[in-house]
Order: sequence, then C-alpha cells, then structure tokens
Amino acid sequence: MAYIIWILTLFFILSGPLMAKDYPNLLKFSAYDKFGFVYYLDYSVEKKIADKSSLIQITTTRYAPGIREKNITTLSKSNAFLSLSQSTQDIPQSQFFQWKITMANNAMVTYRNIGSRRLIHQLTPLPPNAYPSQALPYLLNDILETLTPEKLIYLIMPPSQIVELTPRAIGMETILFNGKAVPCYKVELALKSHLGYVGSVINYWLTMDKPHILIKSKSPDITLILDSIR
Repeated sequence: MAYIIWILTLFFILSGPLMAKDYPNLLKFSAYDKFGFVYYLDYSVEKKIADKSSLIQITTTRYAPGIREKNITTLSKSNAFLSLSQSTQDIPQSQFFQWKITMANNAMVTYRNIGSRRLIHQLTPLPPNAYPSQALPYLLNDILETLTPEKLIYLIMPPSQIVELTPRAIGMETILFNGKAVPCYKVELALKSHLGYVGSVINYWLTMDKPHILIKSKSPDITLILDSIR
C-alpha cells in the first residue's frame, strides 16, 4: 500500500516535451513511514537512439533489505509512452511479479505473479495521458502551467489497473534541501470520483524553477524526500 501511495504522489498531467539534457541524470530519494526508513529510490534519465529515432529511457531502481525492483520505461522524443519492463521483489509488501507493457493501437500487457505463477497476457485500451508512474517525474516540466482539476490524469498500475486522478494547486512553500531553503510549488493530488475529491490525498512539493523537480511528497502512509541530484 505504501508503494502505491508513493506512485500516486508522482503522477501529473503533461504537455510539451522536455529533452533529457534539461533533466538531471540521476535523482536519489529516500522513503520513510511512521516507523522510519523504508527504501531508497534511484531515478535516471538517458537519451538513446533506436531505428534512427530519439528515445528517452527512464530507469528506476528501488532497494532496501528485502526490496529489489527495477523498471525501464521508454518514451518517444515527443513523450509518447512506448514500453515498460519491470521486475519487483518486495518482501514487506508481499509483491513478487514481472510486468511488461508494449504500445501499439492498444497496450499489450504481460503480468506474471512469481509466487502463484499466475499469468496475464492481454490487450488493454488506454485513455489519453495514461502513463506508468516511472515516466512521470520526467514529464513535470509544464505541469504548473497547465494544472487544472478539469484535466483528468490516468495512472497505469500493475497488472492492468487504470486509476483516474485529479490535481489542484495549493500554493507555495519553502522546503529544505541539503540544508538550503528551496522555493517550491505545493500541489495536491486526490482520487477522483463522481463525488469529487475523495479517498487518499497526497501533498507534494516541486521546485519553482524548471524542470520542477520533485523535492518532497507526503501521504498518509509514506514520505518521499530527495537526497541528491547528479
């Protein structure tokens, strides 16, 4: 549950493309719950060439005692979602699975539960602006210029769940990063239903300067804090 909450903290609507050279090569995070440290998360962005086309490869690694996860998500140069490959072993959350998505007219989703050997292999239609969580920090460049509750957000979660979310701006706050005060935009993300804002609400803080890097997020279960930028 804590990891799912973290996923929600990172998701926003996107607009214009952001080139890899403008985004840090590596962001390093630490995650905490009410009992203390939970895991580290490394987030890297790399520009690649495949079939004479420019691609953006986003690699995330989540690790701690009992936790090993690697995700590779690929976007086109115009930020279209192309593919995902993920392997997760999370003893505290009892999650052991392999997950793949490839995009054509519809998404081909393959999900294998390692423990039960359950296999899902299906075509899944995706709504516009649907992305896995791992792509989203990279796509935050224009979020603050386009942020409105009317613009729906769709998050793809394993095995093939689509979650509808809605954002709203709260204001500006200063967050400490490496001992320095960093001006940040504060944004709230909430589950969307016919009743409006209901369910879990997550607050997060993005740098006012582009590319609006995530500095901190806070949910009922977990807090994610940026440790370093490389």
